[in-house]
Amino acid sequence: MFERFRFCLNPDCGINFDATNPLANCCTKRCNNRLSYLRKLAKKALGKGASKEALYTYMIIKCLYDRQMRRPSQELLLKMGANFKSFGPPKPYIYGDATSVISIGEFGLFQIDESNHAIVKKSNY
Repeated sequence: MFERFRFCLNPDCGINFDATNPLANCCTKRCNNRLSYLRKLAKKALGKGASKEALYTYMIIKCLYDRQMRRPSQELLLKMGANFKSFGPPKPYIYGDATSVISIGEFGLFQIDESNHAIVKKSNY
């Protein structure tokens, strides 16, 4: 017997669903397609040697960027499952200093203060 109640692995969704298939990771075919698309983008951006945590963190950042949530709180990022330890310790934000960004593929995550971040594309900083 398998566990029927699961969380959808698509970072855009994340709802509980009743799985009818033991291999189901997403609640709908649409979510499964989005998850596959995000995985491909993450592997392309971070390389094949990236950890699962780094790939999932990239997928979360991409989802938030697509939703135009450019200033997520740390609480939201942690709630969604982001793990920044694989990218190194965050550095304090200093205006105009490009070295104060955590590089996550083609995205950068500025730490504005202890609880707020800003997501930017690398071409913007």
